[in-house]
Parts: sequence; structure tokens; C-alpha cells
Amino acid sequence: MFQAAAPLIELITSPSILVMVAKAKEAEKNYREAEKAYERANDYENIIRLNLENLDNPEKAKHIFRTKSQLPQCALMIAKYCETRGFKKEAIEFLVLGGKREEAFVIA
Repeated sequence: MFQAAAPLIELITSPSILVMVAKAKEAEKNYREAEKAYERANDYENIIRLNLENLDNPEKAKHIFRTKSQLPQCALMIAKYCETRGFKKEAIEFLVLGGKREEAFVIA
């Protein structure tokens, strides 16, 4: 979709346009390029989501959460990922960080 504009994408600085580019790259299943565009747009929630859902890179998702974006919804995404893979300790940690103490207690 953006092949003709590819040389110009590096010049884009508008976060909203970068997010549109990232979504288009995601639709093409070009997840690395989508991640780069989200990073340039400082869209940490989507970077975390992409690393969990498509790039299978939970360590990067956790790092981004801890250093850039401590939004509760990001913590809950990570908690869900950890829980589905059997990482109970980390699931509990991120549930607490996401404000879901009762759910964390149930897992514990």
C-alpha cells in the first residue's frame, strides 16, 4: 500500500500519520516495520501489543512498559500474555500493576 511512498516515510514526523502507516504495515503482516512506525509515533500501547501478539517478544514488551508506559491497560495485556503461557508469578505482578489485585490474588 505504501510502497511508492516508502522513501518518504522516514521524513514523516506526525504521530497520527505514523500510526496510520503502522496500521497499514500491520495489515500487510509486516510487523517489524509496523513496530518501527509505532516507535516513531511514541505509541507504546501498540508497541507492547504488537510485541506480545505478533512478534512473540514479551521481554521487549515488559521493558517498554517499565521504561516508557506504565498504563494499566498495558500491564493487563502483559498479565494476560503471561497467564496464558503459565508464567503465574509475572501474571500476578502485572495484574497488581494494572490495578487488578483481586484477580492477582485468585491466581496466587
